[in-house]
Amino acid sequence: MSDRISKQPVIINSNGDAAKLRRIPLTGGTFKEEWLQRILEQTPSVLPTAEIAPIFAPLICVAREVHVKTDDNNSGRIDNLYISKDGYLVIVETKLWNNPESRREVVGQILDYAKEVREWDWTTLDNIYRAYHKTKHSLFDAIVAAGYKTADDQADFIDNVNNNIRTAQFLLMIVGDGIRSGVEKIAEYMNASSPDMMHRLALCELEVYDMVDGRRLVVPQLTTKTKIIERGTIRVDNGNIKLSLAEPTDCKSGTEPSPDKDDMITPNELVAAFTARNKDVSTEQITSFIEDLGDLGLGIKYTAHGASVYCRAPSLQTSIQAFYIPGIAKSGHEDTAALLWFVPARILRRIETLGLPTDAVKTLLDTWRPMLVDEQKTPPYEDFAKFYFLDNKVITNPESRRAFLTALEEFQNAL
Repeated sequence: MSDRISKQPVIINSNGDAAKLRRIPLTGGTFKEEWLQRILEQTPSVLPTAEIAPIFAPLICVAREVHVKTDDNNSGRIDNLYISKDGYLVIVETKLWNNPESRREVVGQILDYAKEVREWDWTTLDNIYRAYHKTKHSLFDAIVAAGYKTADDQADFIDNVNNNIRTAQFLLMIVGDGIRSGVEKIAEYMNASSPDMMHRLALCELEVYDMVDGRRLVVPQLTTKTKIIERGTIRVDNGNIKLSLAEPTDCKSGTEPSPDKDDMITPNELVAAFTARNKDVSTEQITSFIEDLGDLGLGIKYTAHGASVYCRAPSLQTSIQAFYIPGIAKSGHEDTAALLWFVPARILRRIETLGLPTDAVKTLLDTWRPMLVDEQKTPPYEDFAKFYFLDNKVITNPESRRAFLTALEEFQNAL
């Protein structure tokens, strides 16, 4: 997500006064996927499908929560299903950033749905539309009512739909309030090396902002191509699509590459060293934690013994170090535990040097206070120049991690 263009909408009233809108944090859990699905059903034009190809716009909603079978003989549901005026299907899977499936499972999920839809025909599609909308009118009636076709076009339109289904000329869209970098890499690989289906896979991020009057502003954007294409294979076994990607060996998305020096720790070495010194943290936990940092657009700079994590200030084209992840212990400290640490004075000085208001720093520190190790919680921040250590629960406990990351995200959004 760090490669995206930074933006922050501004509302200007009739007097010329400006107020920046606050983006709702990805980690906050403010709304649920059902809210997002409902928005997309009521206003299909939110989806920028025409930017992908004109044949996929404008859209009519066929149904929501469409029941389909999956490869493992279980059932699944297509979140939002649309048809364009030219008879092309758009299959939408919504995933909020906080959903564990937002990492990679969502790609396999939508591919399974596309495989099932390929077995449909016009009659199946029309029955789904009638059942969902509880109407005797057909899907083609809705196309005509919208002014896209006339009654004379019915036979050709249905033939076109059947052909598009048979050849799997679908648009598959993963839509969320934030798109994980790992999903971006898979999508780029898929579009560069398509299997036997002619579909396209697109990712759409809906940035949601709080308006001053209580309303919400939704800004859709198609994600840009990532810089890294992972090696992988796509296999079709007994009609089932299997996607396998090699794990990256270099920095994750959102990292700030360090100079090419032999003494710089690698991401894998950092994970191994951290878990060796923190027996209560698993490899999966610290790995997903670092992935979360990158997915939030935070910078990660690897050093000889660990990694510094930075919040970006795009308007000033700079960044601010927030905390440090220790890895390889220095000589003589091999048996000591290694906790995330930060120095409040360094963050404050950096903010003041850049001429930014310090309120955001104070909010960040106040939010982090209950996350400190027990011996530093009371009295809090006696000396801002001291090193302060965070309890490993910010890595291992989902609620603590969410609170920690939300504070970081809000701090970065305020820069």
